[in-house]
Amino acid sequence: MSTAGGDEYSTVTALAYRQVVGGAKFVWASSRDRVWYFMKEISSDGDLSTMDVIFPASSFFLHYNASWLDLLLQPLMAYANNETYIKYNLAWVPHHLGPYPIGNLPPNKQENMPVEETGNMFLMLAAIAQRYPAIVHQGGTVSKYASLLRNWAEYLKDQLPDPGNQLTTDDFAGPTPHDSNLAAKGILGLQGYAILCTLMGDTAGAATYSSLVKTYATKWMVLSNPNNTDHTRLRYDQEGWSLKYNLVWQNVLKQDVFPQSLFDSELAYYHSKMNAYGVPLDVRKDYTKIDWESWFATFA
Repeated sequence: MSTAGGDEYSTVTALAYRQVVGGAKFVWASSRDRVWYFMKEISSDGDLSTMDVIFPASSFFLHYNASWLDLLLQPLMAYANNETYIKYNLAWVPHHLGPYPIGNLPPNKQENMPVEETGNMFLMLAAIAQRYPAIVHQGGTVSKYASLLRNWAEYLKDQLPDPGNQLTTDDFAGPTPHDSNLAAKGILGLQGYAILCTLMGDTAGAATYSSLVKTYATKWMVLSNPNNTDHTRLRYDQEGWSLKYNLVWQNVLKQDVFPQSLFDSELAYYHSKMNAYGVPLDVRKDYTKIDWESWFATFA
C-alpha cells in the first residue's frame, strides 16, 4: 500500500482493513448445515447485518473474496424471504436484522431506507456475480431468491427516477426529498438487476430493465441539473450540490449508464469545494465521511 499511495495511504487502508474484519464474524448455521457471516455496527448502535454498513465494506470483500460478501448477504435474504419466525412484509430490502447478536427485529421496527437498501443489494449482488459466478447457478443466492429479487426490482422500478422523500445511509442528515444521489443509486441498482438477469439467462428481463435504466438515466441528467451548470444538485427541486459517490458503481460494474462527462464535471466541481479535511457531503454542512471521500476520489 505504501508503494501504491504512500505511508499515509498505507495507514488509512490498514485501519480500514481492521475496521471491516473486526466487525464481522463467521458462524455455523446448524439448521442449514452451512457457514453464515454477520457484521455488527461497531461505531453506532450495534445493529446486526445493516445493509448500508455492509455496503461501504463491500469493496474490501469484492477485492479479496467476493464469496464472503455473498455470505454476508445470505442472512438478510433468508430474513426477507420469511425463513425465520419473523414475518417480513415490506416491499423493499430490510435495513438490518435487529440488535446484535439475536437478529429478531420485526418489520415494523425497521429503520426503513427503501431505495437505499434495495439499490445496495442489487449493486452488491451484481458485483459478486461478476467475480463469483456460482452465486447465479442452481442453489446459489441469486438463483435461490430469484422471485424475491424480481419483486424488489419492480419496487425499485416504481420509485424511479424520483425516489420521493426517503432516508439514505447518511441518515443523520434526515430524509432528503428528491435526492439525486439516491436516485443515481437506484438507477445503477436496477442496472445491477439487469446484469443478474443476463447472467441467469433471462434475456427478456435484462432487455426490459436495461431499457428502463437508459430512460431513467436520461431523465436523471435533466432533473439533477436542469440549468445545465457545472454540477448536479443535491435535490432535484433546489439549488445546491452533493457528492455523487454512488456513481462509482458504474465503474465497479463496468457499465456505461451515465456519460463520462458527468464524472469529469463532478470531480472538477468537488475540487472547488475542498476543505482542510476533505469535501463536505453536501451543501448543508461541513461534515464528510471517509468512505464516500475515497469512493469519489476514484473518479480521477
